[in-house]
Amino acid sequence: MSIPRSLVLLAAPALAAGLALAHPGAGAAHLTPEQREQVRSIWQKHRTEGLADARERERDARRELRTLMRAEAPDETAVREAYRRAAKAGEDAAVLRMKARAEVMSVLTPEQREAMKNRSVRRHRAWRRTL
Repeated sequence: MSIPRSLVLLAAPALAAGLALAHPGAGAAHLTPEQREQVRSIWQKHRTEGLADARERERDARRELRTLMRAEAPDETAVREAYRRAAKAGEDAAVLRMKARAEVMSVLTPEQREAMKNRSVRRHRAWRRTL
């Protein structure tokens, strides 16, 4: 069993928006060398300031939820509590990704921001087709 569809759908827009800039090399061909370095620095700063830990908490919470849902005799109360923890962890990670992405977007030109927005929309649509 995978992550509940409702949790995935709640996180999808934030994920799609952040994926285009999630890694310094993503779309880097359109960045100047100075921008590449700024983007790397921003993501590194946010990873060390809690983004990596938030992602780990999110993964752990989803893993716990899956384990509870796959139990031989699932406990509805425990599943509901785990779901809330997973949703909260996902929310926290999404907010941190949003902050990092906003900082990255501030170093881009208006044309680059528009290109990244379009790329995010295309990726999100492609991802939705896989559901």
